[in-house]
Amino acid sequence: MTVNSCSCAEYAEDTLGTRCGHVRNTLWIHLECAMDTLGIFCGQVRNTMWTCWGYAQGYCRLQKITYVEIA
Repeated sequence: MTVNSCSCAEYAEDTLGTRCGHVRNTLWIHLECAMDTLGIFCGQVRNTMWTCWGYAQGYCRLQKITYVEIA
């Protein structure tokens, strides 16, 4: 599977200061800029979908979205 390189690791942190980047071997992808070639939003950890909640806010939130696992 191919996804672009726009991840939220650089600018999104949760309230504990944990970067929403590579967590448990899973790549967290920004909702607005990362879709695979099928147009499906990606990102999953333990059946929980996360998306970046904006550049300014600087944290992540739960978001129920369609997902595909990233190998």
